[in-house]
Amino acid sequence: MESIANRLQEQEIPCWMFFDCLYQITAYLDKPIGLKLYPLIEQIVKFYPQSIVYPFKLSYETLQYSTNDSTLKHNLEIIRQKLDRHTLLVNEFIQALNQLNP
Repeated sequence: MESIANRLQEQEIPCWMFFDCLYQITAYLDKPIGLKLYPLIEQIVKFYPQSIVYPFKLSYETLQYSTNDSTLKHNLEIIRQKLDRHTLLVNEFIQALNQLNP
């Protein structure tokens, strides 16, 4: 995992190559391996924010309560805040859909 993290930081592996496994990656953000996955998620949020909105929102509801590690919780909040900034219209659309079916 360390070599993958290094290759991601050096941008040898483009972050879009992980789109197929975003659901699995976001599910591990509350585990110790989440610290290794965080740089990947940061890159995806920066370059392709709409690709991770749905997987992250699905996982976030349970992830925020499932860990006691303050670093992992802090990372989750940073990801959520960045994603909220990059996907304002998507969030408005989701809220509108939620109002249709309360």
